Amino acid sequence: MAETATYLNVTEAAALLDVKPTTIYQLVWQRKLPYYKPLGKKLMFCKEELLAIIAKGRHATTTELETVAATAAMKRRAK
Repeated sequence: MAETATYLNVTEAAALLDVKPTTIYQLVWQRKLPYYKPLGKKLMFCKEELLAIIAKGRHATTTELETVAATAAMKRRAK
């Protein structure tokens, strides 16, 4: 059986992203948030898509960056 997506209204999306509802409207107007408008009325947001946006905004730790830099340096020396 296929899983169904969970859809949120503006207030719920704002709570999930920890912003004000007016910020949600601004992000929609700027086309920075994917949204659905069933029947041309109410804005709806797929919770999974919003969570993916949050995950994409992750910043690496200093340790992770140092590991990537060390690995790249070792690869350059190996050539």
